[in-house]
Amino acid sequence: MDGQTSRMTRIISARAVFVLCFSSLLSAGDWQGLGIYKTAWNQYRSSLFNPDNRCVERMGWREGPSFHLSQFIGARFTAVSLDWQAEIRGSANHASGNVWKSDWTVPQLFAQKSLFENMILIVGRAIQRWGTGYAFNPSDVVAPEKSLSDPDNREYGAVGNDMVLLEYFGSSSSVSLCALTRLDFKSGIRGRNSKLAFRFYQKIRHLDLSFISAFQSGRSPVWGLNFAIVIGDRLEFHGEAAAQKGSSDLYHPSAGGEMDLYLQNPLAPLRKTEGRYYHQLLLGFMYTFPGDILWVSEYSHRDQGYSRKEWSRLTDYVSFLNTPAVSSLGEAALGNLLWSLQTFSPKGAMRDYWMNHVRIPISGVWEITLTHLLNCADSSFVMIPEVSARPGRIFTFYLRSNIFQGRGLSEYGSFFQASSLEAGFRMNI
Repeated sequence: MDGQTSRMTRIISARAVFVLCFSSLLSAGDWQGLGIYKTAWNQYRSSLFNPDNRCVERMGWREGPSFHLSQFIGARFTAVSLDWQAEIRGSANHASGNVWKSDWTVPQLFAQKSLFENMILIVGRAIQRWGTGYAFNPSDVVAPEKSLSDPDNREYGAVGNDMVLLEYFGSSSSVSLCALTRLDFKSGIRGRNSKLAFRFYQKIRHLDLSFISAFQSGRSPVWGLNFAIVIGDRLEFHGEAAAQKGSSDLYHPSAGGEMDLYLQNPLAPLRKTEGRYYHQLLLGFMYTFPGDILWVSEYSHRDQGYSRKEWSRLTDYVSFLNTPAVSSLGEAALGNLLWSLQTFSPKGAMRDYWMNHVRIPISGVWEITLTHLLNCADSSFVMIPEVSARPGRIFTFYLRSNIFQGRGLSEYGSFFQASSLEAGFRMNI
């Protein structure tokens, strides 16, 4: 324990020294910092996808507390006639029975240059958002994935894409052309998921309208559009739609009725070459009540998700793996169970979801939020309540939970995790 305490002390000291050095170098620019400390407790359960907790035990997860430290620093400055934005995030994690593990991430690092009077060029790693949805963005082909527990990215967990973006601004419109990838430096400089994206944006009085497309080698083009309109001072409607021929998502063959034990991961892009179009749709609104109480409601549909019939076939297959005759095969059955867990996704494994988010500020210090994601097909849900307090300008203390509920064969009822509880504080510098 002394060794672990000493390692944690060194990590904290290194973060502090880095903050001081970085802030002194960038004293001429605008910069911000956010330090986060949190402790989390995860509660697992025996379920269809985790019989007798075998999958959780195999993955080495425990219900004891885990600890997380992170330090984010972002800066805006001008150098060599370019406007720069640089961000770096260091983190350290410790779970029960493990040593401290540290990591560094660069969420954004890009240069921006104004060309002529109405055009900008961005080169580097940047977070761009072309969508209008709060929790889901089916038409946004350039943005990183959102976290349901932090869709506003208040904890700076999102990481941008490496891109070259050229954008032209008219009086009420804009045209954007973006070449983006994710550079991998582990074995030389290689790009992953490279694509070319295009957006045309038009403002028509109170209506914001965008037409979007994306082109990627080996995949069919993505065609999308989105809108947002403000009515009065309190109400906003928004929506997004996207279409693509075939689906590049990974699917389990059991959704098609196969019942077999596999020697390697069976999930594959089984629908990539299909001739039909897969559609995604989002419709939602935001309403602000007196007292700055915010309510966001969104309905999301994804053709790429499993249908009710396909989900039933998948759960039949997992039930087959749990039968005594198959489970007695040991590693073969357990390996297939672990592969089946990959059908769960942050976007949801099935097709139709309804999200509601409420944010209630109290006395200028306290804030209560509640996010509820409902699977419309089986009524299972994820609920994320949070209570936070900000007594001054520096510290924010919070308590947050993730609760997964549903019947035994439902998506969130068969999930291996029952709940999580997270407590911590954020420190703005």
